[in-house]
Amino acid sequence: MTIDHPVDAPPAELLRLAREAAWSDDESVAADAYDCAIRAVEQAFRQIATPDNPTDDLGVILTHWEDRPDLWCERHSRVADIDTVMPVLANLWEGRPEADKAFPVFLEEARIALAISEWILKLFDLGFFELLDELTPEEEAHDQALAEQRSNEYQSGQMETRPFEEYDRERAARA
Repeated sequence: MTIDHPVDAPPAELLRLAREAAWSDDESVAADAYDCAIRAVEQAFRQIATPDNPTDDLGVILTHWEDRPDLWCERHSRVADIDTVMPVLANLWEGRPEADKAFPVFLEEARIALAISEWILKLFDLGFFELLDELTPEEEAHDQALAEQRSNEYQSGQMETRPFEEYDRERAARA
């Protein structure tokens, strides 16, 4: 049995297909369930990471993150760090059925892949992931000029500065 899922299927639909296959008790669909779970994550990430290329797989998206981690951020860093989330996705990608055809994927592994995918998509629903736009040369020059201006103000004494310990005492008093 092969799960039929178009490239542009929404992540929720891909998760539904993966869930049905992973919990079917049919070992022959384990690889398809695992694959479908990965495709759901890919589809979600494409929307922010590579919107111009609807066929990029998770490997390309992970490479994009490794090459330019400065463009990625998490909106709720108190809860989690994107640097801990992405290695989980890398393990999911490395464990896919196509990566090592010598070892079959079992339903338990497909269910774990599904759980990871559901978790990642929940983070998307909660607005966890963001991808910063790359700065144009003009924006970068403006940011650099602003940083130099602030640095000059600081060095010349025009900027109000206080010791870090004073900020700590204020924060402790408010708590």
